[in-house]
Amino acid sequence: MTDNGPIETVCATALRIFMWEENGIQSIAQDLFNTQASRLRHVGPYNCRRISGTDRRSTHATAGAIDILGLDLTDSPRIRLPED
Repeated sequence: MTDNGPIETVCATALRIFMWEENGIQSIAQDLFNTQASRLRHVGPYNCRRISGTDRRSTHATAGAIDILGLDLTDSPRIRLPED
């Protein structure tokens, strides 16, 4: 259920995304909209960037984080998260 293909991350992040989908996203989609989430919109997990204002690399540099844009519901329009 991803926007741009499978999410390739480190194992711990992949497990967290799976658990979040199963125990959070799908439950909320069912409770609030009486449907299932069909697609997770994201911009990918890997991005070699610095943490703002520091010389340290973001967790994205090691595929340990992901930026979520929103999701699509099976029979409803897309849900987009506000920027930042």
